[in-house]
Amino acid sequence: MHRPMIEIRPPTPNDKNSRSELTPEGEEYKAQCKQAGDTPKYYLGLHYIATEADARILMPDLAVLHGLRHRWCWERRQRLHVPVWAYAKMPHARLAAEENCRVTSTYFRPCCLNPKDANKFNPLLENLGRVIPSPAHDSVPGNFKTNTRLIKKRHRM
Repeated sequence: MHRPMIEIRPPTPNDKNSRSELTPEGEEYKAQCKQAGDTPKYYLGLHYIATEADARILMPDLAVLHGLRHRWCWERRQRLHVPVWAYAKMPHARLAAEENCRVTSTYFRPCCLNPKDANKFNPLLENLGRVIPSPAHDSVPGNFKTNTRLIKKRHRM
């Protein structure tokens, strides 16, 4: 993978490549803490926000994500890193096709978990096992079992 997830932390004076910046409320809070002699404890979204950059991908700013945009981002690596799955459920020939589809969609298409992104071409994960009848299915000659057997037979070839 070229882009690992990286935690976004509050900006520090010594960090030249900071992934965040202070908001006006954060600047005011910093001044108050400095005057009182306290160490500031910044809250994401209130005191600091994530900054955009060319090699950085930020999460969308949705209320459902509860400020995840200002906590994590993807940044491009200099070298390729090949991920290795350990103790995770993986698609396999022993599993049903529906289960393989669910596992693959969960790992590689997280957009299938957001109901707002669901459409005809990107079904919601909970709808992957459901067959939605359409006019095209009604026009298929023969019964459904015969057509299913033909599809499976072609798949084996």
